[in-house]
Amino acid sequence: MIIKKPTPSLETSEVAYYPVPARRAELKRVRLDRRAAQRPIQVELLPSSQDAGISLPDQPDAGEVSSGTVDAGPEPEVFDTINEAIAAAAPGDLIEVTTGNYPEQLEINIPLTLRGNGAAIVSVRISATGVQLDNFRVEAAPVDGIRLEPGAGAVLGEMIITRAAGCGIIIEDGSTLVVRDSEIYDNGTGRGLDGDGIKARGPTASVTVENNRIDDNDGYGIHCEDDADIDVCELNDHDGNDRGWSDCDAC
Repeated sequence: MIIKKPTPSLETSEVAYYPVPARRAELKRVRLDRRAAQRPIQVELLPSSQDAGISLPDQPDAGEVSSGTVDAGPEPEVFDTINEAIAAAAPGDLIEVTTGNYPEQLEINIPLTLRGNGAAIVSVRISATGVQLDNFRVEAAPVDGIRLEPGAGAVLGEMIITRAAGCGIIIEDGSTLVVRDSEIYDNGTGRGLDGDGIKARGPTASVTVENNRIDDNDGYGIHCEDDADIDVCELNDHDGNDRGWSDCDAC
């Protein structure tokens, strides 16, 4: 595989090391399975802190996709950012990201599944339905950690959403969100911004909140605005939210 020269901002917080002549290379990998087209390929993000043009020796599982798919065939494409992998994806594809620090604000406008494996990103804006995000850390967003635009739909699982300047999650009117098994805390770090853990806006937003920890946010734990409400609100732990746990009827 050839490692493309990375952008200066890409650094890993946890990396896997493989020996190469005279030095070691840092490896981060984003793999995309083309499920919708039924011809899965891999898309790998391989930024290195060393010089570009390093060829790594073959490693176990290189060139393979997950169990139950056909062989990838051609050499995987290489991208510099997760957003480039998203731009290359087709509706229904799966993007798998290894652990590391990806200082990106993701824009998702087609149905996709993204598996973070603990990877850290800055923020996510979703404008499509059929989006699934699993096991990302969303930290230090300049405004809101995750925003669902009107008409969007997403399922979030095993997420950590923390230290956003504004809200941890905002659900606009007409959008649908399910968030489970996640931690949403310490949001609202920006002066003059709402700091709710989760905020739903408008009467047609549909929200399910189950089995989460929602603590120490600058506003409500869960806030319902403009006649919004929460459809399901169960098994959530909460403490230390500055304005209280919730003003939503279901909570």
